[in-house]
Amino acid sequence: MSNIERQPFLKGVKPLSYSKAGLIGPNESATDEPEEIIDADSHTRLYQTRKKEQHIDILGVYVPMKALNICLAIFSVLFNVAMNITLPLYSQAVNRAKGDEYNVLLFSAFWFPIIFYIMVAFIKIFIDRDMPILPTSKWYHVVMVGSFNGLNGLLVVYASDPSRTPPYLQAVLATTIIPYTVIARLVIRRIGVSFKRFVCTGVVLVGLFICSEPQIFGIDMPGGNSGDPGAPMTSRFFWPVIFALGFLPVGILNVIIEIAMKKDEAESMTFIAACQVFNFLTIVAFFWTDFIPGFGQANSPAEFVDRLHTSLLCHFGADETCLDVLGRSWLFIFSYVLANMFQFLLIRYAEGAIYAVIVTALVTPLGTLWWTLFQSSPEFAWGPVFNETTVFTLLGLSIMMPGVIMYNYFSQQEAKEKEQMSQSTRLQQP
Repeated sequence: MSNIERQPFLKGVKPLSYSKAGLIGPNESATDEPEEIIDADSHTRLYQTRKKEQHIDILGVYVPMKALNICLAIFSVLFNVAMNITLPLYSQAVNRAKGDEYNVLLFSAFWFPIIFYIMVAFIKIFIDRDMPILPTSKWYHVVMVGSFNGLNGLLVVYASDPSRTPPYLQAVLATTIIPYTVIARLVIRRIGVSFKRFVCTGVVLVGLFICSEPQIFGIDMPGGNSGDPGAPMTSRFFWPVIFALGFLPVGILNVIIEIAMKKDEAESMTFIAACQVFNFLTIVAFFWTDFIPGFGQANSPAEFVDRLHTSLLCHFGADETCLDVLGRSWLFIFSYVLANMFQFLLIRYAEGAIYAVIVTALVTPLGTLWWTLFQSSPEFAWGPVFNETTVFTLLGLSIMMPGVIMYNYFSQQEAKEKEQMSQSTRLQQP
C-alpha cells in the first residue's frame, strides 16, 4: 500500500478507512484487524494520512477521486442531454411510422440489459476476472430499482411525443427529480442536507425557475417547438403533469441506488445490468397500458399486434419507409445506457443521490439551448432562434453552475469535518 488511498473502479471495495491508515501490517486486512490501541505516533500518522487524497484504480492508472467525480459529472450531463434530445425525435419517428409509444419503450428496454451484460462480460474477460455475473447487493434493491425505472419509462415515454409534451418543456419538467430525490432521501433514509447545501439546492432551483419562465409566462418558444396548438387545454395540462410525475419513481430509485451502491460488497456494473432486466420485465407486464383510452394508442388487440409488427419492421430496418426509426432508436439507446451508467457511478463515488440530481439539473438549460438551434417539428432541422427564451436560459445557467459547484465543495468540506470528528472521538476513547 503506497502513501495514497486507492480503490478499484466499478467495484464497491472501499479504501482503508482513515482510522486504519498506516496501522495494518502486510498480512492483515482492514476487515479482520482487531481494535487497536492508538498511541501518540499513531495519532500523528492518522492525521497525516487523512490529508492524502483518495485515488481510483482505472486499468492500472490511479486517478484522483476529485478528478473522477468531475469527469463522471460532465459525462452524466452530456449523455442525459443527448437522451433528452433523442427521445422526442425517436418517439416522433415511431408515431409517424404508425407505431406507438409503448413500442418505443418495449424495443429500447429490450436492448438495455443486453448491452449492459455485454459490458459486464467485457469487464470480466479483459479487466476484472473476479467480477461476478450476478449482483452482490440485496435482490430486493435490484427488483425495486428495476421496477421503478420501468414505471418511469412508462410515464415519460407515453408523454414524450412532441404533440403531447413539447421538447423544450420536457427538459424543464425533468428537473422535478431534484425535489423528489430530496424528499425521498429524507423519508427513506432520514437524511437531510445541511443548511449550506440546502441553500445551494435552492440556488439551482432558482436558476431552473428562470430557465422555465418562458414556458410559465408564455414567452416565445425556441425552434417552433410549441406543441400541438389545436390540442384541448386539458390535454396540454395533462401530459406535462404525467411527464413530471414520471420522475417521482426516479427520485425514489436514486435513494435506493445510494443505499445499495454505498455498500462495501456492491458491484456497480452487475447491479445496473440486473436492474435493467427487471426494468424490461416491468414494461412487458404493463403492456395493457397501451389499451387505456386517451393514454395508450391501441384500440384493440388486433391494432396492438399490427402496431407491434410495424414497429418491429422499422426497428430492424426491414421497412424502407421508416429507416429513420432505426437510427434514432440506437441514438436514444446508447444515450440512455451511457447516461444511466455515469449516473449510477456518480451516485456510487460522489456524495450521493442529491448531488447526482443537482448535477443533472444542468441538463435543462443545455437541452433548451439545443432547441434554440434546432426545431423538432414538422421535421428535425437546423433552425436557430435567438429570442427572450435564449436570454432566460443563459441567465438561469449562469446561476445554476455556481450552485452545483458550491454544493460539491460543501459536500467535501462536511465529509472532512465528519472524518475529523470521528477521529477525535476514537482518540479520546480509553
